[in-house]
Order: sequence, then structure tokens, then C-alpha cells
Amino acid sequence: MPLHPPGTCRVCWGVCRDEAAPGRRRCASCERSLLHSGSVPIHAALAYEPDASVETLVTLHSMSGDIRVVQPAAQRLGRPVFAEEEMD
Repeated sequence: MPLHPPGTCRVCWGVCRDEAAPGRRRCASCERSLLHSGSVPIHAALAYEPDASVETLVTLHSMSGDIRVVQPAAQRLGRPVFAEEEMD
């Protein structure tokens, strides 16, 4: 399991040779792999990335049950942390 946020350490993270789409930090395959990693620290790091896409934030907000991921994603999207029906 990597110890550092995605892309910050060449020991933890390999170099991807695929091209990222304009305005994106990484290629679609790497983005998908990180989103589906199941790692809360990785998901939290993605939620705090300043250039995280709306799609990434929506995915993190909807699929994570961990407040460390949901809260920053929700705040950046301008949404409530949890939907009302989840609080009943």
C-alpha cells in the first residue's frame, strides 16, 4: 500500500506513460484505478486535490462511506455531507 498521496513519490507510485486529457492530472486509466482502489487515504487525497474534476468528486461523494472522503468532496461540490434519507 502506498504511503504517499498519488503521484507524489516515485517509490510508491510508478510512472504512467499514457497521456492525460487536457485539464486532467492523470490518464483515465490511472484515475479509474485510484477511484476503485478501496483505499480511504488515497480517496481522501483525491478529494483534496485542487484540480480534482467534478466527476471525481461526485464519484468519491457517492461511493465512499468514510467522512474523511465524503466531507471534502461534498464541500467542494457544495452538497450536504450526507443525504437527508441517510440520516433517518
